[in-house]
Amino acid sequence: MTVKASGEKRVIVIHPATQHSYQTALGLQEAGLLQKFVTGFYYKKSGLLSGLVQCLPSRVALRLERQLKSRRIDGLDQKLIVDFPFEDLVCVACSRTKVLEKLTCQFPIFQWRMDRFEKKAAGLVMKERPRAVICYDTCCIRIFEAAKKIGAVCILDQTIGHMTSAVKVFDQWNIPTEIQAPLVKSSLLEVELADKILSASEYVSQTLLQAGMPAPKITFLPYGIDTNQFCPGVSREDREFRVLFVGRLNYRKGIQFVMDAFKRCLDLPNLRLWLVGPVWGNTDWMNPYKGRLQYFGQVPH
Repeated sequence: MTVKASGEKRVIVIHPATQHSYQTALGLQEAGLLQKFVTGFYYKKSGLLSGLVQCLPSRVALRLERQLKSRRIDGLDQKLIVDFPFEDLVCVACSRTKVLEKLTCQFPIFQWRMDRFEKKAAGLVMKERPRAVICYDTCCIRIFEAAKKIGAVCILDQTIGHMTSAVKVFDQWNIPTEIQAPLVKSSLLEVELADKILSASEYVSQTLLQAGMPAPKITFLPYGIDTNQFCPGVSREDREFRVLFVGRLNYRKGIQFVMDAFKRCLDLPNLRLWLVGPVWGNTDWMNPYKGRLQYFGQVPH
């Protein structure tokens, strides 16, 4: 299961969007192991879009550039990047545009995007014939099946608790589930196909064990952090007690528990809740807490 740095770049990293896949690809590149990085939309410095952005009014260009930079990482060799942007951009547009969101509410746009991306990425794996493939949960099945055909090692980066555990939590707390049965079934097949599974937390590891995965198959690998980018800021002099939640604002990420705790503590006069992350649907549920709750939306870093 070991891919050694022997002068051959034989590892392909595959992710339809971002998460920490950029950092994984960059790390493998620096180790001399990266063969290709396959993703959805990637903002290339020398691309046509970059040139078009520079033609916009400066204020608009700066705001757009900030958003687009979240789909790029400095230092990654653009010649190693294979991007399939169309489906990714359609999905992003539908999630951020209310009109498009309403038009596609009856169409499984997310699954459509994943299916098309998987097929394209699987085809690339067959063509490139790597020694190992690193892929991320919910987009692995066709890719791993292709990798198995050429004898490549399949490494699953499990970024969240396994679906089976999420469904149990939803049932326990009587929460409307966003997870459909086919997705649970495919998540079980993913972990079965994987030769190794990377887990960044003890919780994720426990959910994998509960899903029936043998312990030797799971490698505990906590996330790192770029201390040049993320470090403590200047201390504030005010007496506000701020609670920060960063993540998608939905049941699966536990926003309901955050809001329940927040409501119970509203008698604390200096309490403030800051929410950072995308939300599907409207934000009317935040209105009763104006002055105590601040929503920042999705913030690129």
